[in-house]
Amino acid sequence: MSVLFWLSLLIFISSCYSLLVEEAQLPLLTSGNVIVGQDGARVKLACVNWYGPNLHDTNVVGGLEHQPMEDLVAGIVDLGFNCIRLPFTVEQALEDPEVPKTSALPKAVLAANPDLLGLSSLEIFDRTVSALTDAGLMIILNVHTSASEWCCDLRSYEGLWFTPEWTLSQFERSLVEITERYKDNALVVGMDLRNEIHDVNAPNEPPVPVGWGRGDPDLDWAIVSKRVGDLVLDANPDLLIVVTALCFAMDLRGCKSTGAISLKVPNKLVWTVHSYRFFTPYFDVPIEFGLKNYTELAIYSAVIFAVAAALLVAWRVNVKVEAGVMFCSNLMTYFIVMLMASAASWGAAETLKTICNTWYHADAKLVPPILFTLTLAVPVVVMGVRIYRRKRNKERDSGEMLELVNVDSAASAEKGAADEKDIPPGACLFTKLIILKVLVFLNITVIISAASLCWSLIATSPAVYANFNDRMWGFASSEDKSYTAPIWMSEFGADTRDAYWVGVISYLAKTDMDWAVWAYYGASRYEQSREVDPVTGLYVNTTLKETYGLMNEDYSATQFAKEGFSGGDWRIQDMQAVMEVNPDISGLDMKATDGVW
Repeated sequence: MSVLFWLSLLIFISSCYSLLVEEAQLPLLTSGNVIVGQDGARVKLACVNWYGPNLHDTNVVGGLEHQPMEDLVAGIVDLGFNCIRLPFTVEQALEDPEVPKTSALPKAVLAANPDLLGLSSLEIFDRTVSALTDAGLMIILNVHTSASEWCCDLRSYEGLWFTPEWTLSQFERSLVEITERYKDNALVVGMDLRNEIHDVNAPNEPPVPVGWGRGDPDLDWAIVSKRVGDLVLDANPDLLIVVTALCFAMDLRGCKSTGAISLKVPNKLVWTVHSYRFFTPYFDVPIEFGLKNYTELAIYSAVIFAVAAALLVAWRVNVKVEAGVMFCSNLMTYFIVMLMASAASWGAAETLKTICNTWYHADAKLVPPILFTLTLAVPVVVMGVRIYRRKRNKERDSGEMLELVNVDSAASAEKGAADEKDIPPGACLFTKLIILKVLVFLNITVIISAASLCWSLIATSPAVYANFNDRMWGFASSEDKSYTAPIWMSEFGADTRDAYWVGVISYLAKTDMDWAVWAYYGASRYEQSREVDPVTGLYVNTTLKETYGLMNEDYSATQFAKEGFSGGDWRIQDMQAVMEVNPDISGLDMKATDGVW
């Protein structure tokens, strides 16, 4: 039987229990903090990102080199998703590039879809949209970047809605043209205006800060998103308008002062945010240290603090040496202690800073700021006390130095007469001091190790992750506020069930928010230069791991499936548990693999 028959059968069976929306519910609206259909009933977005049209390497969705389009779409339906976040670029919309005839891919870009050969990027995009909506899937289009390339980098102008190569007017025109292109397809339900807005720190260029509510018509995202959102609604008043948070889609706090974006068509605004391990404080601390998990971090912290404690012990043991040498030794000790303490708290310090150049955790009031302060404060205080004591006892130290010099002279004169078997004066006391200091050092090590592990347990708990989200953007879904609108977590992803992943799934279940996982893609992606090798005629290319890709290399099954298409794949099981309204995750094994939660 044909693929289309099995696709139709699959869609029919899936419709009995899936979240596929009925067309009578369209167009979608918002009501308070949820998305609803025409009858006012909740329509929950359980989406997956399917990228590729936004990359100049292929200019088409991933997988067409391995599987027919219909089979790829059937796979999305089989996994239970009800919508797709489908990225495009300003370059693609306005220039409609050709699909590369030579490619970085191990197979030709369209190897499994010969019927698409000879079509342009936008023509294949049309086929993709039709295949998805024919299967009953909703689509939210997303302007991912201006140029067709991978994102995102703090140094790149792609963090703005215009670049030196692509103007604001071109950005606006691309939105309008793509909107008009699909305005007659009711299952194209929304337009995500831009991906991951952020400040720009381009090399050798002055920083370009993005604002919210500052009043600059070109750099105030609140102003720009209203203007371009209204342009989209002029072209198609049925679409949801999706407005991203600032700072790589992590910070919505600006809307507290400005309120929600006031679009010309009411009940159309949706906020969107992203959440990744490397965006989220505390989860990524071990990785920054090159460690696997927080248990290793606790051991590492104990060793660092033990070294610092040993150095403190070293300068506290009063070996009678020349005073100048002792002073220099103390200065070196102070420096090394500061260095060690700083290294031990470096991870906490780094995660307190946003890559958007602001200390955006200032509101969070969590454990790491306290830990960071204490670890730096201890050596600073010790050094301060030491310097104060030295200043106070300067005269006595000078006298002791003179006495030491005299004693040294006398000792030198009598050196030849000394009995080698005699025990040097003070040796027993010195040994006792060393033993005492070692015992103190061991006690400090145990305390620090326990404290580090306790911090790890607290900082990576789902409750702390939820607290961070609520302070940065989760508040915007509070009922009856001036800024209230539905929140769509349109990107998140992981390749291990670590503390971060457990936090995400727990948060999605707790808040019952709409979401889109990254990504319906194979385990690898390919990058190629825009330049062609003059000898071979091929693009220069590299193969990169797409660790968050849901699919295996040839899209025949999910990446972690143990049997069949997706059986036993923990990511699919976890996501399917939060697809329904009011999800119940009590049946999931939510133990994190990194040994913390």
